[in-house]
Amino acid sequence: HLTRQASVSLQVLSRAERSSSNYTLEKKCETNSPCGWAIYSTTTRHIEKFEKNTCDCPKPLLCIRMEDDITTGTYVYRCREASNGIAS
Repeated sequence: HLTRQASVSLQVLSRAERSSSNYTLEKKCETNSPCGWAIYSTTTRHIEKFEKNTCDCPKPLLCIRMEDDITTGTYVYRCREASNGIAS
């Protein structure tokens, strides 16, 4: 079950990403811009939902899990080469 804090935090993150200039007209994610978030249970750490950003990774990059944001209960995914993490 998605916690209220994670849900609110994710909405804020998504809104901030959409309002910033982190993507071009083709909606390609910049290298440091999250391409998605995996929301997990803070007790089991099992992923409950994946939220994709409004931008896509430019080819040949993949949306790969790069960090764990324990404040929001999300794994943060960023555009990277396939050998750099866990692809979504």
